[in-house]
Amino acid sequence: MKETLDEKDLKILEILMEDSSLSTHKISKKTLIPVTTVLNRIRKLKALGVITRYSLDI
Repeated sequence: MKETLDEKDLKILEILMEDSSLSTHKISKKTLIPVTTVLNRIRKLKALGVITRYSLDI
């Protein structure tokens, strides 16, 4: 079964693309999604291979 990304997933990804160092609490405040939901969705995105790594640009 193929998992699809919904609006909440896309909001979380958009924020992480801007600043991947943000805590789940800060992402929660920016998206108005509960902290636990943000954490679970990030875990899901990692498990699906959507998020594979975080990088740092200097």
